[in-house]
Amino acid sequence: MPRRPPWRRQKKWRIPELPGNTLAIRADPISVESVSSETVDARYHLCPLPVIRTQDSVARLRTGEAVRVLCTYPGVFYGIPSWCRVNVYKVCEISRQSDEIEITIRLGDTK
Repeated sequence: MPRRPPWRRQKKWRIPELPGNTLAIRADPISVESVSSETVDARYHLCPLPVIRTQDSVARLRTGEAVRVLCTYPGVFYGIPSWCRVNVYKVCEISRQSDEIEITIRLGDTK
């Protein structure tokens, strides 16, 4: 059986691991609970749907508000932060509990 060409091989995502299968990255010490927020449920969707659902949700919000994205696809560790850098949004928190990933994004400036 011939090997698949390099562009057809499946990517193996490396997810940062901590003891207890949890991950939490906090970039913003300001609490996002005090700001009005919206939740995007993109669980069990593959790329690029989590980013597209997040983009649709962000279009309805104003500067300073927050979006919480729930995903199970490990590619969002790279996809959503990259999308935020392009669109000048700030990733406030990335947390992982077993197979569910939660990303909190604040709209507005990156400072």
